[in-house]
Amino acid sequence: MCIRDRQIAIGFATSMIVALFEEYLFRGVLFTAFQKYMSPLKTLLLTSFLFMVYHYQAQPLVGWPYLFIMGVLFGNFRLRGTGLCRLILLHGLVDAAFFLYPQQDPGLTGTDLWAYAGLFIWRVPRTFLF
Repeated sequence: MCIRDRQIAIGFATSMIVALFEEYLFRGVLFTAFQKYMSPLKTLLLTSFLFMVYHYQAQPLVGWPYLFIMGVLFGNFRLRGTGLCRLILLHGLVDAAFFLYPQQDPGLTGTDLWAYAGLFIWRVPRTFLF
């Protein structure tokens, strides 16, 4: 196994470990706890905000809107009944993609923004619409 293959394997494994921790914390423990005291929308926004702020050391401020949108998107999936295992896998794959393709800048313009908006609307809970 060459060095590049090892780096890819390590990057993928660490991405999955980080995703496991973050999804369990934000869309598992905190999301469930806040839902007992808040509306689904407030829970979604608060956990997304906390997810964004949690990354203060790892991500520059310019990436915070992206993190907030990802928190809203994943939280919305959770509200719609998506299990934590699927969210962990999706989160891990997103993180691994940034590791494998660092030259790709995550953006909030163009097709990225439309893709996030489409995913959100597709899975938006009825409680938000009525």
